[in-house]
Amino acid sequence: MAKILALVAVLGVLLAMAEAGKQQQCRQQIESREQQLSHCENYLSQKGKNNFELAEEEEEKQPPPQECCRALRSFNRECRCAAVREAFGRQLEKDLEESGGWVEQRKMQRALQKAKLLPRSCNMQQPQECKIRPPMVL
Repeated sequence: MAKILALVAVLGVLLAMAEAGKQQQCRQQIESREQQLSHCENYLSQKGKNNFELAEEEEEKQPPPQECCRALRSFNRECRCAAVREAFGRQLEKDLEESGGWVEQRKMQRALQKAKLLPRSCNMQQPQECKIRPPMVL
């Protein structure tokens, strides 16, 4: 019984180390492709070429820009959702700064939904959807 517990503990440590290594690899990929991810950030906030927000009806018709999809494809499959979460978080920070700390909940929900479905919108097979937790609202 003690041998089994020791084996389980060792396997747990190895899995944790592998996960930490994967997270580090994703962090490095994100840092090296920061500029490319800006195309995805703009898509998530849905700003047009002149930095004016698009009307909601226009927004639904807009596919992600090819530059965003190319950037996403440049990530390892395991890191794509981490990149999407990073782009969503950065865009949310920008929106908060621009608005003095206030983002309309409906706008944030639309951006969150678009972020979750971004791989699918870019016609990627895996993953097709990302798990993204909405930010805490106080």
